Amino acid sequence: MRAQAVLFPNGSNAVATRIETGEIVPIDDIIAGNAIMAATPIQDYNIFEKIKVLRGPVKSYNNHGIKSEDIRAFHFRDGKLQTDLIGLIPFRANFPKFKAESCATRLKINIAIANYCTHSRTNADRSDIWIGNMTELYNDSNVVSVGYWPTLEVMRDLEKNPLPESCMEPEIISVKPDNSSIDQYLPIPGYWPALETERSYKEDD
Repeated sequence: MRAQAVLFPNGSNAVATRIETGEIVPIDDIIAGNAIMAATPIQDYNIFEKIKVLRGPVKSYNNHGIKSEDIRAFHFRDGKLQTDLIGLIPFRANFPKFKAESCATRLKINIAIANYCTHSRTNADRSDIWIGNMTELYNDSNVVSVGYWPTLEVMRDLEKNPLPESCMEPEIISVKPDNSSIDQYLPIPGYWPALETERSYKEDD
């Protein structure tokens, strides 16, 4: 693997869904803050030599003051991970609390990940795109894992934050990045489907 991009569902257009019904719900009704906040990669040159952090607008949240911008994505480049080995990409982040009035007991955080293996734009093995659904840019079912998302799960502490008596049954909520954010933050120049050259990316570092 030569490069990897990781995108978090913390933009203002992130899509939250009630798993039991498939209904889209306002994330503000479920959690205080964003699904992931202050995500920070851990520097490790054993897998990738270069790390770029991409910041962007998010729904406002309080972290030592009101923040309206946060880290949206990581870009890892100049990788040297062999295809027959496993590489761990650790990061640190803050996670939200469930609002007392919500009926949610679990929040499934779907993270968009793209593994880029070659600069080819046509090779069937050029990449593995783990985004669960295709988008305008990521439109090749040979490399997009339709139906599958890498997922983190936040569990509600029912002792400290019990469900309201009005809840008929507990709910599970999933949240994922919207398609426009995927197409904006997941591409890495020099790899499909990005249009920019590798040189222009380096000049922007």
